[in-house]
Amino acid sequence: MITSDDLATVVIRRVIFHDVPQKMKSGAAKPVLSDIETAVDATQKAHLKTKLIRVLNSTKAYPVQFLAGTKSPVPPEARTLTKAKCDAKTFIESSRSLANYLFEQHTGAISPGLLCVIDATAKGLPALILMKLERERGAELQLSGEPGHQTFEMSVLNDLVLTDGTRLFKSAMFIRTRRRGR
Repeated sequence: MITSDDLATVVIRRVIFHDVPQKMKSGAAKPVLSDIETAVDATQKAHLKTKLIRVLNSTKAYPVQFLAGTKSPVPPEARTLTKAKCDAKTFIESSRSLANYLFEQHTGAISPGLLCVIDATAKGLPALILMKLERERGAELQLSGEPGHQTFEMSVLNDLVLTDGTRLFKSAMFIRTRRRGR
């Protein structure tokens, strides 16, 4: 179980955002995936950490465990991303896999949003943080960069997700407690 002490020691190492729209019956919609990590400064990291601590310290937060035999890519991706030597390429590819899976699970009733995948540490141990944030309606979201190097600029996201009123639909934090094995 993740404690307040664990949360107090969170250090954000890297961040990536993906836009996960509402799934359309026509199949016209698809996720808009970043090709590279999102550049975040110390202030933006602190804001993400504050939002995470507020949610995971809430009385509505609860511990989760991986379901044996699940077809979800979350358990294997969490294990991959919390290995001590997870490189940037693996981080990006795994985050894209998670965004695509989230989109595939959407039904018409599920709100669109931004998937924020964070590579972090807690008490010096590798950690993975997943947050699905509200994407304000009517706001324009644009990618920057050339194909193969596209990402959502944090300056754009400041206006969309890094406000006190931004809703956090889902969040999870996984900390690798064992150095060997799974």
